[in-house]
Amino acid sequence: MALRSLKGVNFTAVELRPYSHAVEFLPMFKEIFTGKFFAGGFINSEERIKICQKAGFDGVMTSTKKLWSYIE
Repeated sequence: MALRSLKGVNFTAVELRPYSHAVEFLPMFKEIFTGKFFAGGFINSEERIKICQKAGFDGVMTSTKKLWSYIE
């Protein structure tokens, strides 16, 4: 359903969550949508940010304040 809703939209970015599934499905979404992708949901460690970066996300969203200034 999410893939169908992306076709023909004018969004500039999409958040996929939770991050564990987002990493798995990112390649499929990139086939349909050319904008930026952000991972969210349960990102509470630097290790999880690195996993998202390695997967190809443009950024992450987290409510863990200690990670707000994280820059690799």
